[in-house]
Amino acid sequence: MKIQIADVTIELLDVDEYTKRISRDYLTDKEHTELTIAVSEQEIALVEEENKELDFDRRTTKSFAYLEKLDMEMLAFDAFYLHAATIAVDGFAYAFTAKSGTGKSTHIKLWKQVFGDRAFVVNGDRPFLRRIDNTLYAGGSPWCGKEGWSTNVMVPLKALCFLERGTENKIQRVSDAEVAERIFRQLRLPKDTEKLEKLLAILDWIVKNIPCYRLQCNMELEAAETAYEGMNGKCQGE
Repeated sequence: MKIQIADVTIELLDVDEYTKRISRDYLTDKEHTELTIAVSEQEIALVEEENKELDFDRRTTKSFAYLEKLDMEMLAFDAFYLHAATIAVDGFAYAFTAKSGTGKSTHIKLWKQVFGDRAFVVNGDRPFLRRIDNTLYAGGSPWCGKEGWSTNVMVPLKALCFLERGTENKIQRVSDAEVAERIFRQLRLPKDTEKLEKLLAILDWIVKNIPCYRLQCNMELEAAETAYEGMNGKCQGE
């Protein structure tokens, strides 16, 4: 099966029906293949061990094995996945990341209510971020969370936001040191030294070039308005 993610053409070998189904919007008929991904029983078992508290079934485990291997190989294209929910408004993407249960999906729903047809979800859980020249793009992927929010697009990323629950809505820019500390919690670090160095170089570029924010918010529509205005230059620390 051949798919395209973040404008990279990928062939997945020995694919089961589950992975075919979740990847249907990413199928491509391009002849040239840039990456070929196969997973071994050992790699599937490793994903099962790492996620045993989630009680994945076999098909889900194998699917995530493809994702984890793809994540490492996409570094050759200056790309990796981030555990985040990403929405686009007026041609620019905004990524929200936080520990599970904080309310990323709920916050994205608020954006959809506030911005209506101006907005669409790029990916609800694991978008691929890819740097091309001096632009960082957010791209959809088949691994998109329980809501199934996913669009096969590449959209320039306007900002990255670390989401926190709060009683009031407040957003502010965060320091480079805080960005580095928080972003490491939401991605996988390669064991291979060369790949790790590549990822660190991309992250260093992101810290220096992509505005990053901390949003404390409740679950009212005003939270989306505060976030959008803040990430477009109207917040503390700008």
